[in-house]
Amino acid sequence: MFRKTFFVAFLFLQSIALAYSQDNKPMRVELEAVSNTENYHIIPFGRRGVLLFYQTQASFIDQNTTWYFSLYDVNFKEIWTKQFSESRFMKLRLFDKDETNLYLFLQKAVNKNQKDDFSIVTIDIQSGNIKSTKGTNPDHSDVNSFEVYHNMAYCSGVTVPSKGAEIGQIFFSLTLVPLFSGITLLKYHPSFFMVNLSGGEIKSIPEKLKGQAWVESMETDTIKDAMLLTIKNHVASRQNFMFLNQYDLSGRKMSSIELNTQDNKRKLNTAKLLSVNDSTKLVIGTYNNKVKGYGANAANNAFMESSSGVFFTKVVNGIQKSISFYNFSNLKSFYASLTDRKAFRMKKMEIRKKAQGKEISLNYSLLLHDIIVRNNQFIFIAEAYYPEYHNVSYTTYDAYGRPTTSSYSVFDGYRYTNAVIACFDDEGKLLWDNSFELTNILSKKLDKRVETLFDGDDIILTYSSDGEIASKVIRGNEVIENTNLTPIQTNYSNDKVLSDYNSDMEYWYDTYFISYGYQRIKNTSVENKSKRTVFYFNKIAFN
Repeated sequence: MFRKTFFVAFLFLQSIALAYSQDNKPMRVELEAVSNTENYHIIPFGRRGVLLFYQTQASFIDQNTTWYFSLYDVNFKEIWTKQFSESRFMKLRLFDKDETNLYLFLQKAVNKNQKDDFSIVTIDIQSGNIKSTKGTNPDHSDVNSFEVYHNMAYCSGVTVPSKGAEIGQIFFSLTLVPLFSGITLLKYHPSFFMVNLSGGEIKSIPEKLKGQAWVESMETDTIKDAMLLTIKNHVASRQNFMFLNQYDLSGRKMSSIELNTQDNKRKLNTAKLLSVNDSTKLVIGTYNNKVKGYGANAANNAFMESSSGVFFTKVVNGIQKSISFYNFSNLKSFYASLTDRKAFRMKKMEIRKKAQGKEISLNYSLLLHDIIVRNNQFIFIAEAYYPEYHNVSYTTYDAYGRPTTSSYSVFDGYRYTNAVIACFDDEGKLLWDNSFELTNILSKKLDKRVETLFDGDDIILTYSSDGEIASKVIRGNEVIENTNLTPIQTNYSNDKVLSDYNSDMEYWYDTYFISYGYQRIKNTSVENKSKRTVFYFNKIAFN
């Protein structure tokens, strides 16, 4: 079989003259950093360059902190640097961008004793102009989606219960009634508001539903100039709904459709939306089998649900067509990510469940990518992860010197395991699926890590971790090239990377990516820099 090799980094250094300075260094920028920080951020803007920004550390008595923004061209030549002052209590929550602007959503920590102030910072990368639009969160909500379209910022999420309700729920949980009934004193409602970035006007769009409800996802429909929201709703022990709502740009609700599972044994979990044309919308997401009791209400688990499989449904002229479900165990690539022993056990469990007329629940936690459209087919990518902890033990002694050992768990981060990639036709038929193993990724933040690049029928899957770039080439169900690891080049030939952390990479333009992160480097041959901690970003090419 014909095999096609994609060279990463090494070929780039050999063939791209711009990647070298006169002393034969890779195209790389290093900035001095402090260990165990995540202060720097990189946003690629295609051929316009790449924007770096960071926030300075404020002292306890400072009321403001300074943000620095620097634009670099495609050859990493600095074009401009600007600074901006903001309250030190404002924390970066979300961002959005278009071709020429970056939008940052900064928000104070939610506290019922003070205003839930926010600031939307707009950076024009062409001129370097920076402005801020400030306001007060009208819904007292946790914002988890942020979109800017036609100079309007759209924010959505879930309202935050009062402190009294939170305390009441703690005592109510001691009765164990919530565990069996799913009843909760905490009331959640969808939050959806819009902010005019020119005048600062804020408009809240109320959406009151029975039981618990929240915005699961939000997408901009550029075809119809509208905002699309999926809203989850848990009412009673067996009443679980997902609504697809469409709003015009003024916030007026144009339509609301209940997405029906046609099966009371399944519950829609997460969703990604795509407008195909004026009349057709696709929804691809995940589902699970937790339809009753405590586990059916995602509000009991910080709105994070595990999944049993993938669903595909289509809405045409406001009417939902048939819906298709694919359990993860039915994906051909699923068992490829397991050890032989575990795969054997899972297959035996699947056979036993089918004999009982039940569906196996694998309970994957997944981070969904946006739907990719290619050749009238629809590609769905999701990254599997699980929370990782370690135990800390300590010993205390009573008045008689008798020891007592206790322990507690410490959250280390989210451990990524593999990515699932599946392709559907426009009727929801699964055409092929594949997988990509993810190793050495442990992160406190849930962000997508896998990037894709298309070359004819081939798909390059890649990510950056632990000072290396991992890449795999697939063609439908086939694996054209198994996972290849390429070290990220540093500035000096004698550099020894002691540690690499918080690293990531993103698609930039053409066949170029940008990788970035933090490294602790040792090099005794470099004067005054025998050890250095840096934030770096490298230009990477796939050829």
